[in-house]
Amino acid sequence: MDENKPLVSLIVPIYKVEKYLRTCIESMVSQTYKNIEILLVDDGSPDNCGKICDEFAEKDSRIRVFHVENQGVSVARNIGLDNARGDWVSFIDSDDYLDDDFIEYLVAVMEETGADITYCGYRRLNEEGIPFLHGESGDSKRKTRTFTSEEAVISLFRVKNDFANYIWNGLFRKSITTHFVPGKRTGQDQDFTIQCLLNAKLIARGYEIKYNHIIRPTGARSVALKERTKNGFNTLDNVRKMLSDYNVSDEIREAFNEKCMRMYFAYMEKYCVQKLHDKELFQTLRKGIKKYTKESIKGFSGSISSFFLGLSGESIYKAVFWFIQKKEARRRRVAQSCKTK
Repeated sequence: MDENKPLVSLIVPIYKVEKYLRTCIESMVSQTYKNIEILLVDDGSPDNCGKICDEFAEKDSRIRVFHVENQGVSVARNIGLDNARGDWVSFIDSDDYLDDDFIEYLVAVMEETGADITYCGYRRLNEEGIPFLHGESGDSKRKTRTFTSEEAVISLFRVKNDFANYIWNGLFRKSITTHFVPGKRTGQDQDFTIQCLLNAKLIARGYEIKYNHIIRPTGARSVALKERTKNGFNTLDNVRKMLSDYNVSDEIREAFNEKCMRMYFAYMEKYCVQKLHDKELFQTLRKGIKKYTKESIKGFSGSISSFFLGLSGESIYKAVFWFIQKKEARRRRVAQSCKTK
């Protein structure tokens, strides 16, 4: 290892990913940036993940393994953070894998800009390693951009394609990180990301694609909608408290209201597409849509939209989202047809 280079800690929570784990660890071991430590946190995985971790640790002194009782991804990541020796940390999902120069690229961007957080582009692939249509977030031709804390938070809330709630394609200065909220099956990354963005002075966004994210049909995505909405609303409450504690600008608050509106609409879309019938959940979603539409769309238009959305019943929402789904499916077919020609 080149000890003149900053030490980077790669933190990997591991649970029931035996099929993917070797590929993930091999991609970390083979990084062109050598001054790394790899913290593998075996979160009580019932398969052979623990054994695989130990095998790699015997071969590479940079790997440290922690075998713990299953407590969830947040606790596993916190264990990694508490034991990380590096000044910079990166969080890798154990079913994903890295390009060989993932860390080298992020460190170069961080050193060039002096940022507290850096991100790279990523590609989404299915379990067979085939990229999804429109599955890339990045462009090697785009130059690295820097953002102040406020600019980054606003960009995140307004989905301007510069930031997302993902943490796996980033590198964080350890001094600005926070612990993850234990016990949440979804939304942990969002709490962490926003807290870090608020703590940071400068954030850099690189656009070269260096991370490979595998989309699996199982895991957190299969969590029941009611639990997802509960966690989602809890996350909004946490973020609202953060914004209050940091006394942020009115522009950040307005962007947050827009995010809340989109989030309620997204949950309502899932409710309609899954053809659920839960009076309590529907009323909660409709109430949120009404509130945040009025706060996000100013003036007469917002008041009128909020009024009608607050009165609409399940059948109207389901009809609207059915039409949107059909239109989107048609657009995807056309795009796929053009791609294959």
